[in-house]
Amino acid sequence: MKPAFQQLTIDQTKESFLCFWVRSKKFGFHWHYHPEFEITYVVHGNGTRLVGDSSHDFENHDLIFVGSNLPHTWISHDDFGRDGQEMEVIVLQFSGQIIESRAKEIIELSSIGRLLEASGRGLNFPMEVRKKAGRMLMTMTDEKGLKRYNLLLEVLDLLGSAAFAKLSSEYYAPNYSQTNETRIG
Repeated sequence: MKPAFQQLTIDQTKESFLCFWVRSKKFGFHWHYHPEFEITYVVHGNGTRLVGDSSHDFENHDLIFVGSNLPHTWISHDDFGRDGQEMEVIVLQFSGQIIESRAKEIIELSSIGRLLEASGRGLNFPMEVRKKAGRMLMTMTDEKGLKRYNLLLEVLDLLGSAAFAKLSSEYYAPNYSQTNETRIG
């Protein structure tokens, strides 16, 4: 199945990146990609996540870094929500333009540059890193201005300085050509 292009709307006059809560009874299959980088932190929920050519179960404290144009989706397990609980997720989305070039030029941002480079395959992190980054993301949803941007840098530095596992295989290369989309879809 071909992934759908998702056009994100970031109002550059109000903010340079998005960090927001998503609450839903269930997550259905929504296979998509976008040019923005994305961090998804599952506060509460379980199911299966697909990132590139990888498929893994997820549960509370799952945190994934998805690179630019990498197809992904999270799908709730069938039995989730029968007790009235909701999926609770924090999503951080940002354009490479707000950090990518600086991460290559400024030595103090080299861990972030390393993170952005590796993110094209999707990244997973150790539990203690996920929980710490998750707390920072929760704080970020309430912050504004420079405090919010500094938290973005702190989260990216934390993730870039940590050990991480790549999710998609090294051979995975999504092809979005019209020919392939017609044939696969």
